[in-house]
Amino acid sequence: MTSNELTIELKQHTPIIHFQHKQSGATLRGTELKPKLDKFLKKYAFDNKIEDYKIYLIGYDKEKEENEIKKEKQDEYLKKIENNAFDYRVKIKVSRENNTYDISKNPFNKLFFGNSGFGNRDKYKFKMYNEIELKIFSFHTELVECIQENIESFFAIKNFGARQNKGFGSFTVKKINGTDKNTDFNELYKKLLEKEKKFELNEKNRSKIVAIYKYPKFNDMDEAVRQIAYDYKYLKSGLTEADFNLRNDEKDELQDTIDIFKKHYKEPEKSEVYKKSLLMKYYNKKKIHWEKRFIKCSLKEAYNKKTSNSENLYDNLECRKENKKLYDNCSEKERTYRFIRPLLGLGTGFNFKNKNKSSGNFTVIRSYNLSKNPIERYQSPIYYKVIDNMPYMICYETNAFKNVQRYSFKPSLNKKDKYANLKLDKISDLEVPSDFNIKEFLEQSMEELDYKPVGVNNDGN
Repeated sequence: MTSNELTIELKQHTPIIHFQHKQSGATLRGTELKPKLDKFLKKYAFDNKIEDYKIYLIGYDKEKEENEIKKEKQDEYLKKIENNAFDYRVKIKVSRENNTYDISKNPFNKLFFGNSGFGNRDKYKFKMYNEIELKIFSFHTELVECIQENIESFFAIKNFGARQNKGFGSFTVKKINGTDKNTDFNELYKKLLEKEKKFELNEKNRSKIVAIYKYPKFNDMDEAVRQIAYDYKYLKSGLTEADFNLRNDEKDELQDTIDIFKKHYKEPEKSEVYKKSLLMKYYNKKKIHWEKRFIKCSLKEAYNKKTSNSENLYDNLECRKENKKLYDNCSEKERTYRFIRPLLGLGTGFNFKNKNKSSGNFTVIRSYNLSKNPIERYQSPIYYKVIDNMPYMICYETNAFKNVQRYSFKPSLNKKDKYANLKLDKISDLEVPSDFNIKEFLEQSMEELDYKPVGVNNDGN
């Protein structure tokens, strides 16, 4: 093996979900891996300093740069090529198929499509492999050495394929050039956090890792995925009894396991699981209420404008007595509402349950962003990595909402509702908080969960 070549053996921890799943050997794709690795190297290996990595870029021309220096246009030239790819090739080879996982079944469906139905379930079956080999080649010996030094850290914070932020597509480095890598991930993550301190949030660097947590219990992979599904929902929107329901064809196999998980979340002496969103509770302490009550009240107004029916829509929407206590300390006019849920990932809409189960749900679809610089898509700042069946929570600070974001909402009735044909007025808009502190939120919330900190940057950056 030459110094221009690197052979890396990977270990796969969770299924990778992508459109080629039916093909033999469907695994990591070079078209996804290489751009991610390029971006990682520019930041972590070269501190985003193009002067240090320009010679390794495809298309870099030293003679042309020297001509541009004479014209005092070097900055323009470097800006033009700074996003070019690094000059190396990647080949991926797999063998020894391990298992096939049906993503339409519990627990995977909780993270893939929530509780939505699946049509042709065969298209949701994904494979894992025991042997996955990367071969990296470059004429730049120093670049190969740089990749070798950083590849373990790269795979420790990156997943691949669909739903990767929820732990799917997790790989780590097993061997490099035939040498076993028995990585101490706690130490690796601490070193990464130390590196992150030097980076500031700006237009080029829109996020940085500020904390990493670990679930300290050894589970099998199914339990790890299930743990992520329930804990993330508890953080963002809260848990109810319905989250522990199983399809009839799953009950015999999974009921005992689900009962154990349900017991973990259920309050003592309570008949059902009901855990309010930890994000909602975090903002309640700041005397800010989240969007759910605001939307319900607005729905009532929009609904009553369209019908003289004496039925009170707001009262028909399911509401817990425990939640009413949160609003008893001030009048409706005195309350401050914000659109809070996007802080942990921007969804497409809301479903509100009616007390009368037969009348279906009331759906509110996010209509559009009213901001001058709108965010159309936003991933959660919490990124899950599964390693040897243990969930890790990698937490990012982001500047995504530093500019005020306002959203309006378009209500839509479920088809089962007797007023489904009503064209309801648009609901008034809400702002997303611009001062969200992910570290503070998690430090307060982790008491409710069993995750332990691997490292937290408390440098004030």
